[in-house]
Amino acid sequence: MDLRARAAMLAVLAFLAAGCADLPRGAGPSPAASHPPYDPTPADFEAVEDLLAQRAEAALEGDEAAFLATVDPATGSSSTSSRRSSPTSSSFR
Repeated sequence: MDLRARAAMLAVLAFLAAGCADLPRGAGPSPAASHPPYDPTPADFEAVEDLLAQRAEAALEGDEAAFLATVDPATGSSSTSSRRSSPTSSSFR
């Protein structure tokens, strides 16, 4: 192995070793916000199933208005992003 290859290997090893070093306190990512874990209930699962059934029916029928009515209006532009990301959006037009 020539001198340049050895120098390159040592540089890579030094870089990797530096990445494994302990960070000073406060230098890492901030802790996640503390809130109680979510424990879904049977009613939650039923609500999700109902919502997905409504969206599937609207998509299969090509009813864009009914499909977009299932999007939360509080999120602002969700109807636009849902329109773009929906795999069935081409059938609405």
